[in-house]
Amino acid sequence: AEINQREEEEKKAIEQAKKEKAALAEKIQEEAREKDAALAKAKKARELATAAEKKAQEKKAQEAKRQEAEAASEAASAESASVSAASVDGGATEGTKEAAPAQDESAAADVQALQAAAAAAEAEAKAAESAAQTAQSEESEDVKLLASLIYCEAGNQPHEGKVAVGSVVMNRLNSPAYPNTLAGVIYASGQFTPARSGKVDRIYRGGNIQADSIAAAKEALAGSAPVGGATHFRRKGNRQGTIIGAHVFY
Repeated sequence: AEINQREEEEKKAIEQAKKEKAALAEKIQEEAREKDAALAKAKKARELATAAEKKAQEKKAQEAKRQEAEAASEAASAESASVSAASVDGGATEGTKEAAPAQDESAAADVQALQAAAAAAEAEAKAAESAAQTAQSEESEDVKLLASLIYCEAGNQPHEGKVAVGSVVMNRLNSPAYPNTLAGVIYASGQFTPARSGKVDRIYRGGNIQADSIAAAKEALAGSAPVGGATHFRRKGNRQGTIIGAHVFY
């Protein structure tokens, strides 16, 4: 009866793990889509900033050409007209000169507005890109560290066994009885042998971490828990618990 009960529990655990794995895959895809959206937003903001800056430069160039044309026209009129015509034109020119400052001020305001829009768009682009890079960097370091431990403890185990080891670490991280950081849990005194021996450090610093261990670490960090709330594991034997591969989790 005990064996049948254990088999039934294992079947339930496997079914639950499959459901969690499917949910996790969807969560990972959603996070990937969010990152892509953030990067796309940053790219769009940079494009807007570039367009605004270009428009501001074009506005300046057009205003300079307008002023140059007006000056050339006034010079030509003054040179070719008679004294009386020059006098009349002089009055008209005064009117033009009076209107010119207002036009210059309006153009300058437009240019300033465009430059402000360009600066705002550029700042938004940098902020979005920085946020995406920071989130990716933090996730990457946690993934690498947990994957290094998983590789050391369960590198030759099936994928579910690797995820289970990662889940044990996450259960400890979420328990008040253990340190409140991932590194604190992994390097806690008297806990994981590969961490004490320096093997975890060598794998982590080497950078060439097993791909399946990386995938398992991501799943565990995302909340996959094929062994429920287990906080320990060991080579399977007489110990009661959930058996996955060569380990029993309890």
